[in-house]
Amino acid sequence: MKNTISLQINGKQIFVDRGTTILEAARQNGIEVPTLCYHPGLKPLGHCRVCIVEVEGMQKPITSCDNPAVEGMVVSTESENLQEKRKQLTELALATHPYKDCLTCTRTGTCELQDSAYRYGCDLPEQLDRDVTAGKTNDNPYLARDEEKCIICGRCVQACRTGAGRFVYSIDGSGVNTRVVPMNNGKQATMEEAGCIFCGQCIDACPVAALTEVGREKGGREWELEKYPGICLHCSLGCVTERHYSNGILVKVTAPDSESGYHWLCRKGKFGHIDDITLNTGAPVPLVKNAEGEYREVEIHDAIVAAGEALQSIKKEHGPDALAVVASGNLSNEESYLLQKLAREVLETDNLDFGAEPSWIQATAELRKICGADITGPAFNRLEEAETIMVVGSGLEESHPVAEMIINRAGRFGCARVIKTSPPVADDYYWHYLDMSLFNDKEHILFDALSFYLETGEIDKAIEKPGITEEQIKSLAGSMLKAKSYTVVGPTFLEKANPEAVNALIRMARAAGQVEPGKNNLLLLSGFSNAAGILVTGGTSYYGPGLTGPGNIVKAGQSEIKGLLAFGNPSSLQKKGIDAFLINVSGDSNDSGRTANILIPAAGLEQKVGHFTSAAGQTRLNEVHQPGSSGFMQEWQLICEIANASGAKWNYRSLEQVREDMTAYAVAE
Repeated sequence: MKNTISLQINGKQIFVDRGTTILEAARQNGIEVPTLCYHPGLKPLGHCRVCIVEVEGMQKPITSCDNPAVEGMVVSTESENLQEKRKQLTELALATHPYKDCLTCTRTGTCELQDSAYRYGCDLPEQLDRDVTAGKTNDNPYLARDEEKCIICGRCVQACRTGAGRFVYSIDGSGVNTRVVPMNNGKQATMEEAGCIFCGQCIDACPVAALTEVGREKGGREWELEKYPGICLHCSLGCVTERHYSNGILVKVTAPDSESGYHWLCRKGKFGHIDDITLNTGAPVPLVKNAEGEYREVEIHDAIVAAGEALQSIKKEHGPDALAVVASGNLSNEESYLLQKLAREVLETDNLDFGAEPSWIQATAELRKICGADITGPAFNRLEEAETIMVVGSGLEESHPVAEMIINRAGRFGCARVIKTSPPVADDYYWHYLDMSLFNDKEHILFDALSFYLETGEIDKAIEKPGITEEQIKSLAGSMLKAKSYTVVGPTFLEKANPEAVNALIRMARAAGQVEPGKNNLLLLSGFSNAAGILVTGGTSYYGPGLTGPGNIVKAGQSEIKGLLAFGNPSSLQKKGIDAFLINVSGDSNDSGRTANILIPAAGLEQKVGHFTSAAGQTRLNEVHQPGSSGFMQEWQLICEIANASGAKWNYRSLEQVREDMTAYAVAE
């Protein structure tokens, strides 16, 4: 059977892949068909019927979004009959929609119902009384619902179930009193009670303003917003984002429609700017602690000079090995490069750690040897097409929520067998759960057992396998041999894994054919957002100019460290036990806890500019509206200032100049 079919749409002969819907066939060939309930990222619903078309040989129009194109089909999309029916359907939706609010609605100009009404010259019908909640319901800090504006398209229901893998929304009632509401055990509930994880997918799917971000009405209208491309910096997945600003204030974050692969965000990516208390506020003042332990406010230049003098004084008195430079894992590639250069060339210390688990670094180094330096782990779209996914570690729903969504989606709606080494959580989908507590946290026992069977086809009687039968080993191994087999490793494993466990994991992946020259189906998810970028720019003690192997690792309780230059929140840097003079450069002065001797405020996480590299090896630029306009300095600028205050003579005036230097000064591995 051939994979391409031919049909006519509006007299135009076109060719499309078999299985393509009529709507997709039309749009692929520049023929616009209006829709209301259809969304390209969701399964077609056919609820609104605005996408109806006429097909030769059929008595009545059919919906184009959920009907496949057929060989020889003759389709009309713009007859007078269709125009009139679409007008009637749109007016029916307007009859239960408060169009009186259109003048003040944030979606004016981008509302799909409004577009349809304008396109078909609809008359404003008499409003029908509905038994729905009037006004917005704000029962959570992120998402506002306006039942009066809901047109019952079903997109939010579909987005929640197929994207997030949740069942928050249900359609309740009948006729004009039909409602879409959060439900729990058959009763209306708050969003949280209904199991919402606040990923915001339903907001982005809504064609009107029935679902919006909390406080969205305080921002500008959609067409007034300035958009800046970027990535989410809350975990190592590096989800693509688009930031929307109104008069310089960040009002919403979305995933761009044009981005290939998985489109959704999680609560951190969608609403992180709401949780960031330093965003859109004035910069906190720099602080310097005096000999009596009291803080005094100073100008930022004075704080930088004091930091440089302190670093040089400690270096002179105790030597460069008494200094350490650490960061909390979210430096940009440019910042990481500059900070390691400050540490190694200016302060002359190899005591640095910018955020990456030692086991993650070890595993990454081994994978680069096997697969090649340019071969990275699998991207989202490859995981969605998986036949088998083994998940090593627990807590992805907290550390990497989008990864958890994708894995559950692949298991629930795709053909993937999901094997987990952590206990299932609510609404979790798995094919097999491996109780790792039976191994006394010695995961390498399981990995070695699987490796031996994969390599020899036999069960190694010498390997202890508590709780795992021979049949299970055979079944698991068989699943991992699938062509589209992947292993996803979470940070909870990497935080505690020893070299033996890491090596066993890689042996297992190699024996399954997941890892080989030119191929890597092993995705390592660090607990630090830009671990991959930091590694290749010299921001760990394992790699950098002049280093050929493991260097010094900054550990808790190192008494020989007398001076600590820290970028980020000290609690996240695991500073505990290091009794040193602390210079803290932070985007969150409140969370710094005033433990620093010198506090230098910087731009927060949501205001960072620069390039970041995801766990899958994709490097993208993160942009914000007028960096520095709120009074914060970018960390790359502060690094340069501290370096010069410590005796350097750097003259970087832009990130472009930093990148030119990075290209010219190759980082040794």
